[in-house]
Amino acid sequence: QDALFELDEASPTLGVFSQVFVVSRPTRLDRRATMQQLRAALSLEWTYVDAISSEDPLVDQVAECVRLSRKNNHLPTFDWPPRSDVDQVVRSPPLPPLDASVPWLSATAATPCRYPAPPPLNASAHAPGLADNTSQSADRTHGVKYKPSLLSYMLLTPAKFACWYSHLDAIQRVAAYDDSLADADGGGPRGAALILEDDVDMERDVRGRLREVWSVLPDDWDIVFLGHCWSNEARYPALRARGAKASGLYPKMSVHPSFAPKCTHAYAVSPAGARRILLHLLYPPFAYSRALDQAFAWLVQTGRLRAFSVVPSLVVQHKLTGSDIDGGENGLGSGWKDRLEHGV
Repeated sequence: QDALFELDEASPTLGVFSQVFVVSRPTRLDRRATMQQLRAALSLEWTYVDAISSEDPLVDQVAECVRLSRKNNHLPTFDWPPRSDVDQVVRSPPLPPLDASVPWLSATAATPCRYPAPPPLNASAHAPGLADNTSQSADRTHGVKYKPSLLSYMLLTPAKFACWYSHLDAIQRVAAYDDSLADADGGGPRGAALILEDDVDMERDVRGRLREVWSVLPDDWDIVFLGHCWSNEARYPALRARGAKASGLYPKMSVHPSFAPKCTHAYAVSPAGARRILLHLLYPPFAYSRALDQAFAWLVQTGRLRAFSVVPSLVVQHKLTGSDIDGGENGLGSGWKDRLEHGV
């Protein structure tokens, strides 16, 4: 146990990850300053993924694609490609270039539009009526009818498009990981990565807690939510440790099959999981159809992803700086507030 603790202490990527990414707008120096405090306190290393702003021309291009997709699709709902087709592509990395939807998916799309994919393209298309874009629900092909009284989570704002696009950038980097490379520092799935947003705090002993989490996860997981909101992620029975018994150091912590996790401030993805996520997030009838966390939640609820959640959260939103997406709670985002046992 002592050797394991020393290994955890020495790992700048938390012991179970090959990479850590932080999605952050370069202009948000206030957020990067607080993240630097976290980095120093826990001796972490990560790579920033520069997020785009809601004013970026790419946002207009994405919005226009959403409009065209809905205009050209006359069916009330869409069908997903067979899981066997998805699995075949996931098992055959690398993915085709994601300058748009991958060919095997786009052939079934009822739209000629090609969504931009990272790295950013030079685009200047303007999308009229952007403020009137509304979220789709379930597998519907159109958003709800717009009216000024719609709740904020039903509106597809420029900031939500920008968030979706920026996370695609990070996820694509994990999907491109060479599976033949060495395991994560200290052991773990090859190429597994942690994706964070830039407004988070972590448990001080997060390394040890992650070791406990990884002792119960199945080998074929796609995504693990280390932080979540607006959902009872303990709804399904907790996983049990495989082989050796759990250490018992964290009796209050458990890992569950995900139910409907919201928020995207802290999630781990495997390379195969990243490829599976990209194939779904870039599927034209579904792409940019709702807020990104709502998209994740629907993919989880419909069994399209092999997803798990840590309860309670190991990473939370500190809500110390203004949100670029949600103007609620005096500009700090939604009213959900998580707490850590021993945060930084």
